[in-house]
Amino acid sequence: MKKNNDYYIGLDMGTNSVGWAVTDTKGRLQRFNKKDMWGSRLFDEAKTAAETRTFRTSRRRYDRVRQRIEFLQDVFAPIIAKKDFEFFLRLNESKFYPEDKKTDGRFALFNDADFTDVEYFDRYPTIYHLRAALLKPNHITDPRLLYLAIHHIIKNRGHFLFASTDMEGIRSFQMVYTQLSEHLKRINPDFELPVDAQDKFAEILLNEELNQGDKKKQLKKLCPYEDKRLGYAFNAIIGGETKLKNIFGVEEYDEGTKKEVHFEKTDYDEVKDEIESIIKENIHVLNTLKAVYDWTVLTKILGDYAYVSELQVALYDAHAKDLRILKNLIKKYAKSQYADAFRHENVEGNYANYVGSTNYDNKQPIIANQPVTQKDINKYFAAILSDITPDENDRESYQYITERLHKGEALPKLRTKANSVLPHQIHKIELEKILANAAKNFPFLQEKDDNGYTVAQKIVKIMTFRIPYYVGPLNTYHHVDQGGHAWMVRKAEGKITPWNFDEKVDKEASAEKFIRNMTNKCTYLIGKDVIPKQSLLYSRYKVLNELNNLKVNGVPISVELKQKIYEELFKKQVNVTFKQLKTFLKAQGEDADEIILSGVDEAAHKFTNNLQTYHKFRSIFGNKIEFDPQRSMIEDIIRWKCLMGDDIAMWKHKIEKEYGNQLSEEQLKKITRLNFNGWSRLSQEFLTDVPGVDIESGEVYSGIMDALWKTNENIMQLLSSRFTFTQELKKQNQGTGRITKITYDEVMKDTYLSPAVKRSVWQAITLVEEIRKIRKADPKRIFVEMTRQPDAKKERKLSRRMQLLNAYKAIGNDLAEYDKEHVSTLITQLESKKDEDLRRKKLYLYFTQMGRCMYTGERIDLSSLLRDTNSNIYDIDHIYPRSLTKDDSLDNTVLCKKVINLKKGNKYLHQVFTDKELKKQYGYWKALKEKKLISERKFSRLIRTTDLTAAELAGFISRQLVETSQMVKATADILEKIYPNVTIVYVKARTVSDFRHDYDLPKVRALNDCHHAHDAYLNIVVGNVYYEKFTKSPFRFIQNQKGKGKVEYNLYRLFDKDVKVGDRIIWNAKEDLARVKATLERDTVNVVLMPVEQRGQFYEATIKKRTLQKKPMALPLKGSDERLHDISKYGYYHSPSGMSFMVVQHEVKGKKRVTIEQALLVYKNKLKSETDYVKYCEDFLKLEKPKVLFKNIKFGSKILFDGYPSLLKSRSSNNSIILADSQSLFLANQELNILKRVTKISDDIDHKVESRVKITDEEWATLWKSVVEQNVKGKFRNRLGTLNGILQGRKIKLSNDEEARLNELTSKDQEAFLSQILLERFLRFSTEEKTKLLLQVISFSGNARGVDLRLIGGANRAGVITISNNITDHSVILINESPTGLFTNRTILNQP
Repeated sequence: MKKNNDYYIGLDMGTNSVGWAVTDTKGRLQRFNKKDMWGSRLFDEAKTAAETRTFRTSRRRYDRVRQRIEFLQDVFAPIIAKKDFEFFLRLNESKFYPEDKKTDGRFALFNDADFTDVEYFDRYPTIYHLRAALLKPNHITDPRLLYLAIHHIIKNRGHFLFASTDMEGIRSFQMVYTQLSEHLKRINPDFELPVDAQDKFAEILLNEELNQGDKKKQLKKLCPYEDKRLGYAFNAIIGGETKLKNIFGVEEYDEGTKKEVHFEKTDYDEVKDEIESIIKENIHVLNTLKAVYDWTVLTKILGDYAYVSELQVALYDAHAKDLRILKNLIKKYAKSQYADAFRHENVEGNYANYVGSTNYDNKQPIIANQPVTQKDINKYFAAILSDITPDENDRESYQYITERLHKGEALPKLRTKANSVLPHQIHKIELEKILANAAKNFPFLQEKDDNGYTVAQKIVKIMTFRIPYYVGPLNTYHHVDQGGHAWMVRKAEGKITPWNFDEKVDKEASAEKFIRNMTNKCTYLIGKDVIPKQSLLYSRYKVLNELNNLKVNGVPISVELKQKIYEELFKKQVNVTFKQLKTFLKAQGEDADEIILSGVDEAAHKFTNNLQTYHKFRSIFGNKIEFDPQRSMIEDIIRWKCLMGDDIAMWKHKIEKEYGNQLSEEQLKKITRLNFNGWSRLSQEFLTDVPGVDIESGEVYSGIMDALWKTNENIMQLLSSRFTFTQELKKQNQGTGRITKITYDEVMKDTYLSPAVKRSVWQAITLVEEIRKIRKADPKRIFVEMTRQPDAKKERKLSRRMQLLNAYKAIGNDLAEYDKEHVSTLITQLESKKDEDLRRKKLYLYFTQMGRCMYTGERIDLSSLLRDTNSNIYDIDHIYPRSLTKDDSLDNTVLCKKVINLKKGNKYLHQVFTDKELKKQYGYWKALKEKKLISERKFSRLIRTTDLTAAELAGFISRQLVETSQMVKATADILEKIYPNVTIVYVKARTVSDFRHDYDLPKVRALNDCHHAHDAYLNIVVGNVYYEKFTKSPFRFIQNQKGKGKVEYNLYRLFDKDVKVGDRIIWNAKEDLARVKATLERDTVNVVLMPVEQRGQFYEATIKKRTLQKKPMALPLKGSDERLHDISKYGYYHSPSGMSFMVVQHEVKGKKRVTIEQALLVYKNKLKSETDYVKYCEDFLKLEKPKVLFKNIKFGSKILFDGYPSLLKSRSSNNSIILADSQSLFLANQELNILKRVTKISDDIDHKVESRVKITDEEWATLWKSVVEQNVKGKFRNRLGTLNGILQGRKIKLSNDEEARLNELTSKDQEAFLSQILLERFLRFSTEEKTKLLLQVISFSGNARGVDLRLIGGANRAGVITISNNITDHSVILINESPTGLFTNRTILNQP
């Protein structure tokens, strides 16, 4: 008989692991090389480019500042050379010590015989004094002074958030307010700030008597929208710390590297690029919020001053006056405190720490203590002065200074965060004034170049020039076409300057490239560009998709009625309210006494979506908007606006260029007043060019939009197995070409996955490829579960208890349906409960139903409910039968009386209750929905009066396996292109999780990494039964069932009985379940860590101060100038990152020694040949006669160190090597069940709730003994480090009696005695202590950080395996493993 070689692969894909398993078609685990074919491939999660991008953008910002200064120096070079040819050289040499300088003289700026730095600073104490002097008519003829003032303006030119060009416009709130109103619509199209509230809005912002909370409340009163996002936007405007996800209502923003904004305390420019990488085009909204904040601060600080320099000089003078008064008063009335106040750096919060210097006895040591704020220093001096009673002569100055101190205004600094709110226009106005005044004394400013620009005009251009964001980096060496980050398109070659930018750069073409590179791609069609959110097509899609969910009195509306609503309501008015809809429905003959809407959020009082764009353009083009070419033109205009952002001039130019001959001046004017922004997640091709067929009716549709119009199905229903759209999408995606050459670049090109997912997919492919080579054939099926690792510190949502209390209290006096006393009782009951109490589903449902049976409305007695642990009186029921849907969510469950539940059974509500009985409950259900106690979905299910359709039932089946995320779709496309003859089956994590729960197969992530392999194996077991039974075509399965007269299947307990397909048994409940349990009891999982050559940061970016001491691993400053390499003068970089390990033989005092050394990442490009490595060992490591025996040993490599398997993890600061255990702790199912409960207790402790989980002393003892036994006597017995000794009880402190008893025993009995004492002490610990200790002990495997065993006499970081890098006397063998771990080879690194 021919052997069946078909096999299945299971994959469990995470962002830092891939579990894998191989079985035959019966689900039996396969073997190869005397190993079971399953394992966990571990790797570091690939990071996004956010950190690199932040460094890159900071570097570019610095480079652009430097380039502006270079342009300025080029302009000034000829005139300054005549005066002082060494001036610029001295400036560049100023960072060097005098003895290292290449210029003569001891001054950095001025070295004239009659004018040096001393005279300069005496005349101009700050740069602002020089700027202020140049603002007035003056006799300054030294071009160096003019240069220094302009240099300062150009280097600190201010932000570009304000659109206005003149001072009046900047100071006016109108422009900022209009801009805010416009941009808030990006958050919610309905947001529109009242025009008549502008002055009041500004008044609230400037009112210093209001705190932030009061300001926020008053602003919300001015703009009474219920949407919480508006409140969060206001919070950001007034300087409060605000989460990005709250402003925009996008949960994904909380997963970014930057989660919040805090204009008051954070330099926005420093974090803006990082935030933009997360929120994309919404950065324009944030910029506007910052502009409003800046206007507020700017208005307060500028006061009546016309120029910044005048303000700063006044602040300087005020500081000097304040300081003079304070010194006089303290010296005269509190002399004992004078030195502490002004001289000593070790006095917290004093003046010396405030200014960062003591300036005492001609010494000015720099103080590096924590910064002292103006508020702090004002409080400090106010406290000293409060104990002073001045004489009559000093009373006036005392009163003056104390008043300023109490207001927090005294001792102002010139350099503060407030400077960042100054817009560039303020500096530009000052620059233009300085240049106008200087023209008389410096004629060269009016000289023109060949293009007609004067020097003064060039200087202004240098100051105001900004590269548009859509042009990007000007250096196209790293162009996107070569895999880089630049995309700029040139018009002409040559150097780009601020004054020839438009002649050299093609802005339109660059913007087009930008949008192609930066915008998202379609969720469903790979590689297709998305369309704007406000396009005509997408607006129509959103309206139809929402409208197709509409039900009236529980029944879906007809297609004809839907089309009428669209034509006669949505196309006639911008917003359609539900009141208007009900009036329309009555006019159409709807005769119900009360029209109940469901499928939409009736509490919102109107439809969420509208045709706003359609109405905007209809007012310009009239009925022509219904037809081409107008529609195509409008879509282009909207796309260009989204593409070009706030560059209105370029947008207008593009429209004129393409459609100027089709538009009147008036039409163009109206169009350019409109604003469009933001992108959808769908492409035009997806919406219009993917045909589909309704399998049930045979109806053919030309595309998704056609089907949305001609049916009442929403997008998810159209993509179900009832229609062929999904198959067509798959076909079109596969049509992009098969992957035959399996390399990373070939597989990942044209994919739009995050770096983390790309790494996971690539690791999965390498595993499958290795398995294919072993089996010499493709697998028949690949079962894939793809999950994202949860955020370790995910923000918790508002507790159930608080949500319910808020909902109850919001009801207020609107209690027509209910007895007020009853609601008051419910609130009292709820307040007496803890958060953890409401984890009990019955109790939570009791409160969401306001203490009533959902089906009868009768009150439920709470005390009876709490006592009814066996569900004899009350029970949980499923609105849609659980057997058909497997939906156990809150939206499908209710609390009802037991007798009612028995009556309903496994049926729909309308099959059990009469129309009269159901209508009686409508008001109650509707009230619960309106009070936000139940969801819209739950309400729709309750009032439904029809059975689930075949398509809906098929959908519930599909949901058990089918994933819908973009990540999964892209992964599916890659796997199907590589393995076109293999069936790819996707398994939801929840499906396997339910199987584990139903059949007592616990998973404990904290124990080891074997669970990845276990899940991969279960994906095959569970996924194959679902696939065979249903998901080849769930819709056809349901149709066949209906053809037999009755739909019979049970998703809820599918595996309780044998499962058949035809005559085949695909699941033998008794035998297969027993085999699965036995398989999971095997300790044979191949856990393989992917070794890596480190990349990334070379060293800590902070430069350490100069040192005369020899520092190990100290790296000199970057730069080709060797003068900077002296760390005793200019400091050094520290903590260099290692790239890989190497084994080196060298001599120490004439004796041979073998050591493990690190090759540093910073030297990567210099370490190419054997000679390079030897030179590195000699010059940097200072080794004598080195010979590199082995190099490029990666981090995480597995070694046998004196026979014990370990992982090479890192190098410590003292040159030791840190190892980690490479073996996995394993527990049988009984202990695993106990450990699962321990982890639940730990979760409760973390969430600070009282745990309901109980563990007996016997169970604690069983688990403890099992863990200790494995460490002390099992496979970990030869482990290095202190862990085993601690677990044997050698570190615990014994009583005198115990000590005496111990000394009487043999060594073997001593071991048992100590273990027993340790166990008894462990059992005496509190539950929290036992939990923490156990979880620490089991976490040692693969852990290089050590574990906290202080409770039993160990250290905080016990068990860290640290070895000397000197391995001369040790056996060290490198174990190279294939990705699966099924192949290994060994390399002897050292043998004593």
